[in-house]
Amino acid sequence: MNVVTPMELVLDIFEAMQQPQMRHAAVVHGPIVLSAASAVAGAALAWTGGRHAGVRWTALSVFAALAISAWLAASSGAAAHRELGSISAELRDVIDQHRAMGRYVWIMGVVGAAACGLSRFSVPRIRLASVSVTLAVGTIGAGWTALVGHLGGTAVYRFGAGVAVVEAPASHVEPSGEVVIDPRVVQFRDRVLPVLAKKCMSCHSAGAAAAGGLDMTTMRGLLIGGGRGPAIVPGDADASLLYQAATWTHESLRMPRGGERLSDSSLSDLKEWINAGAVWHVGR
Repeated sequence: MNVVTPMELVLDIFEAMQQPQMRHAAVVHGPIVLSAASAVAGAALAWTGGRHAGVRWTALSVFAALAISAWLAASSGAAAHRELGSISAELRDVIDQHRAMGRYVWIMGVVGAAACGLSRFSVPRIRLASVSVTLAVGTIGAGWTALVGHLGGTAVYRFGAGVAVVEAPASHVEPSGEVVIDPRVVQFRDRVLPVLAKKCMSCHSAGAAAAGGLDMTTMRGLLIGGGRGPAIVPGDADASLLYQAATWTHESLRMPRGGERLSDSSLSDLKEWINAGAVWHVGR
């Protein structure tokens, strides 16, 4: 068993953070946690009527941290969005809504922090108003941020946006010196890829002219999918739109369009490839 040293772990994290999607995934959890904490802080401030200095400063710190983390999340999200390339219209709508709502989270943090600061004044009306604003912003902000997170999760787990795809190595060398070739790579390269290239990729390739908005020339394109969503679900061929269309079991899709159904052997290879994890490798 290989033991990862602390230094190797630090280097792995540093390397991962060079990718916009990974940076966003790391930063985005901050606003989610802090928005929940801000709701609690706002309630505590309201409970004490804004007269307890410790509670007031704690609440102010939480809202300020929320504003900073939400701004960082919005900035990293913009960078991750630029790396997506061609995406389906449905995914674009989800991401646009996610980004639009996300921009307000840091504003809520600023407003909450300002209201916390105003609660220090001894004038009853100012204190009551500031405490009420803090409680409202904290409570509404927690629910708002949860919705933003839900939209982000939908983009990733339903549409595969931002999923890091790494091509599997065609072979590796054992400590004994023996070269072992991954049979999944061989199967994809020799039996699946040629069929996809001949029957599918002429219509489903990168660019605006891709049929259904689906690019089948990369694993990224298959995971993001087209107007109907992801084309494959790695590990589950029966749930994969590509396999349903190829086997003519889908209620409306029959691929290749206008052509004959794939042979039983090709369909078997396709199913086996998807069920084995849909390993993608184009090298020789």
